[in-house]
Amino acid sequence: MPGVLAFDVAKATGVAYASEDAAAALVRGPLFDGGVAPAVELRTWLIGEADDVSHRLFWRVARAIDDLSPKYVAIEDVHVGVNPKSAIGLIRWNEAAFLGARHAGLPLWRILRPQPSTWRSGFLGHARGKSKALKDEALALCRSRGFSPKNDNEADALGVLHWACAQARRGG
Repeated sequence: MPGVLAFDVAKATGVAYASEDAAAALVRGPLFDGGVAPAVELRTWLIGEADDVSHRLFWRVARAIDDLSPKYVAIEDVHVGVNPKSAIGLIRWNEAAFLGARHAGLPLWRILRPQPSTWRSGFLGHARGKSKALKDEALALCRSRGFSPKNDNEADALGVLHWACAQARRGG
């Protein structure tokens, strides 16, 4: 299986990576410590006064791709049911992550952008229920498989990774 890097882009971005030898791990360290932005920056960005968050995310994604050399990158897409107040920021972050992957040289067909319902169906076996309950279920499933996600964003990144690895095995 080719290397896959997965992102759950949020205020505290979750990042997971599976190497070509199929070892999966959460990505932590100076590149992603503290997530994409503290809450103050999130609020500021949502009202349009700053754009440094998307700039940092763009370069963090590009750097992670340079460091890990994945064949595929999966970025959870912004879903329809997201709160309109946070939608603008999430869409900006999602696009910044996508553009960071493109800047790092990945072709479009190697950048996967699943909706939450898509990857959850593959990871949890269903995508029905309230968002909080689905996030809790993803956390529990990750822990039952031996991972130690700090929060639901890391668990979601592992879920996106699981889905993306299945796609990579099928060739895209």
